[in-house]
Amino acid sequence: NLTNGTRLLPGARELLSRLAASGVALALVTNKPEAMSRRILAHFGLETYVPVVVGGDTCKTRKPDPEMLHHAMMLLKAEPGETVMVGDSAADIDAAHAAGVRSIVLSGGYGHGRAEDLGADVLVTGLEEAGEAIAAWQGAGTEHASLSPS
Repeated sequence: NLTNGTRLLPGARELLSRLAASGVALALVTNKPEAMSRRILAHFGLETYVPVVVGGDTCKTRKPDPEMLHHAMMLLKAEPGETVMVGDSAADIDAAHAAGVRSIVLSGGYGHGRAEDLGADVLVTGLEEAGEAIAAWQGAGTEHASLSPS
């Protein structure tokens, strides 16, 4: 039942396609197990857009510890100043802060509490807005994004 109840957020495929086409290197950083996360990406045909997957069992620690983001950045050969974390939970935003990367929080996701209280650099209500924020930062030198469902 891994993919039976799983649905993509509106605009997810389009955003990943657009980011990948514009040269943004993408990673999925999730506390879910890596193998299961790869199967979900493959089910939706997204694995070509997101070649790097760091799961909850990839590293010794999980978000909100920054180790998973550091690992993704190492695999992407990215620096914190050129990396953006898109997430929907306190663990995502706390990991971004600890790793020294920019953060975008998506309201209405899996996270508990109010998204506007998490301290992200940008609050968005949909993935189209996240894409706009990444594009603005990309013009300022950001070339890597980590997309992280909780």
